[in-house]
Amino acid sequence: MADIPEPKVEWHRYRRHVYRCRCCEHTCQGRGDLELPGSHIGPRARLLTCYSRAHLGISLGKTENLLHDFFA
Repeated sequence: MADIPEPKVEWHRYRRHVYRCRCCEHTCQGRGDLELPGSHIGPRARLLTCYSRAHLGISLGKTENLLHDFFA
């Protein structure tokens, strides 16, 4: 008989600062060093995508399914 250990939960917060122009009142949003413009995934998920595509040779559709199953 063996006990299965409970998974360790890790929380990551990715903050994006939003600034407002004093003259025209438009807002602009910066991005972090490891972020892509318009990206909705963090650096670790992007690393998983790059690793699965480059080193494992998984196609784009299978990588998309992997991320969907992993985060859904």
